[in-house]
Amino acid sequence: MRRLLVLPVVFALAALFYFRDSLTNRHDPRAEGQGVVFYDRFRTQPGYTVLEFTNTSGQGSCVVLAAGGEILARFPGAYCVFLDDGGMASSFMGLSLWSKDLERRWTVERLNLHHDLAQDPDTGEIFAWFFENLKVTAAMPFANARRLAGHPLRADTLKSFTTDGKEKFKWAVLDNTEGLQTVYALQRRPFELEHVKDDLYQTSHFNSIQILPANPVAGRHPAFSKGNLLAASTACECLIILDRAGGKIRWHFTSPEASAGGPRDHIHSARLLANGNILYLRNSSQADQRPAHSKSAVIEIEPLSQQPVWRYEANEGGRFYGHYLGSAFRLENGNTLIAHLGGGGGVFEITRQGRLVWEWTNGAAQPLLPGNMYRARRVPATALESLIRAARRSGEF
Repeated sequence: MRRLLVLPVVFALAALFYFRDSLTNRHDPRAEGQGVVFYDRFRTQPGYTVLEFTNTSGQGSCVVLAAGGEILARFPGAYCVFLDDGGMASSFMGLSLWSKDLERRWTVERLNLHHDLAQDPDTGEIFAWFFENLKVTAAMPFANARRLAGHPLRADTLKSFTTDGKEKFKWAVLDNTEGLQTVYALQRRPFELEHVKDDLYQTSHFNSIQILPANPVAGRHPAFSKGNLLAASTACECLIILDRAGGKIRWHFTSPEASAGGPRDHIHSARLLANGNILYLRNSSQADQRPAHSKSAVIEIEPLSQQPVWRYEANEGGRFYGHYLGSAFRLENGNTLIAHLGGGGGVFEITRQGRLVWEWTNGAAQPLLPGNMYRARRVPATALESLIRAARRSGEF
């Protein structure tokens, strides 16, 4: 009888030991070490973590990690989206569509893709941001266009392609500058081209795209109608919603830091959540790139009042930062998965209360994966099984 009474106590102590990290109040990622440095099995959202890496040549791969950090597969292309039929689209040689057996169905070449791909679940269209390489002309409606005439220009364009590779939708910034001019005017900033490097300039640098699903805000504001397009821009430090039918900007949000006229403060990874709020990543200021002091933040806003309802940033500078790139995704269990460039690049998962439950770090001195990590997502294992098997069979990626 005593043995029967002892057994529950033993099991309780074993469970306490196994889940001891779950009972520890850790709010900051470590941002050091290499590989998976923290794993709370009790609170982590199940699935594989997909890291999207670019290298110095502009190529890259989508790397699939198991929860323990094992690399399960590498898929071709720096940016990728997994499709409803088990296949994927990626930025390989332009835009490529792959079957679930990782056979390339078609490629649209000479597309300088950047940052994001998304599939419309209703039409199957694949949306992608890409740069058009042009020259600045004096006639362009930018305050500094006359002075910069002749300089190389990267102009943002959003396109969609049907599942057989035919172009269906196009929205070019240079054809739709009026809406952006309004945003800049409300920010009390000149509508100018942004310097990138050397003599290269850019228009807006949009970095995310989401086809809006049915949501609770649509009945209160027509901009949020299903099928419209949500995007984030680093150049204007804003979020916008495009009317898919007419191509007009129907809603926008400006970073409070940009409105206050402070240092440049880039925005990435805008996502409308199931509750109707919008989640985005605010990069650390370009004016303070010292790793030991820099901080980034993930912010959730109510879109009509545009007021923040949730915010996360590390208590200590340098634990979570990056003055460009990065992402934030709300997971099914309510946790948030965050990617950043600090310490060679890292990904971590936190609860609503800011408790750390999982962390992977790339390592700064000798990184596990070379290049820059744009974003990270948690994907159900079943959605990737066929692609992983195909990648392992081919041995090419």
